[in-house]
Amino acid sequence: MKRVLCLFLWLGVLAAFSQQVDTTTTGFMIQYHCLVSQTPDQAFETFVQDIGKWWNGNHTYTTVAENMHFRTETGGGLYETLEGDGWVEHLSLVYHAPGKELRLAGGLGPLQHMAVSGIMTVTFEGVEIGTKVNLVYKVNGEMGLGKWGGPVGSVLKKQFDRYETYCAED
Repeated sequence: MKRVLCLFLWLGVLAAFSQQVDTTTTGFMIQYHCLVSQTPDQAFETFVQDIGKWWNGNHTYTTVAENMHFRTETGGGLYETLEGDGWVEHLSLVYHAPGKELRLAGGLGPLQHMAVSGIMTVTFEGVEIGTKVNLVYKVNGEMGLGKWGGPVGSVLKKQFDRYETYCAED
């Protein structure tokens, strides 16, 4: 298990985040937490509506972050628009409670080609100075999957950091 805890003062806003990656032979769990100065409703909307502004395009099929978007209606998910009217569903939306929680199912990136089951839960909890945003991604499946915990965790950490930075700029 790897744990990192950091506190820093940035633009006059206290932000804290922690990272934890737990691995087994057939899976891994990644957890991130940060504090943003937005209300839970604002932090949720920023996460969902502005994903194309804070997501890193280097971690998309098209290398264009603006092609990323959520569909929040029934049967929705996290999608990317491809050329020629194509699209890819990165994660399926299985629970949508605006301002409170998103729950998504599937395997991100290279995990999409593997026999895995993944659940990502993002919660938005109001605290005195804004919102505590929690992201937990649990993935289970084939033998050797645990080795993907570090690389997937590293990419998700960078994305989560970009979200936190975008919230501070907004």
